[in-house]
Amino acid sequence: MSLVMHYKPGDEIIIMENFLQDEDHVKGEKKPVKYRVIRQYPHFVLCKNKNGIKRSILNADLYVDAKQKG
Repeated sequence: MSLVMHYKPGDEIIIMENFLQDEDHVKGEKKPVKYRVIRQYPHFVLCKNKNGIKRSILNADLYVDAKQKG
């Protein structure tokens, strides 16, 4: 999948993530989570959240998120 947007290190991305309500894995509500871009690769963006936990977000996920936002 091609790039949805070009990100620079330090840019902020907001992703809607599901949070489970209990241990029975019942689908919970979606909440926005802020991530800071570390580096962009051809197929994903490497980010970290406010706690310093790193995560790679696929371009396909960013595309779906951008389509839902409008």
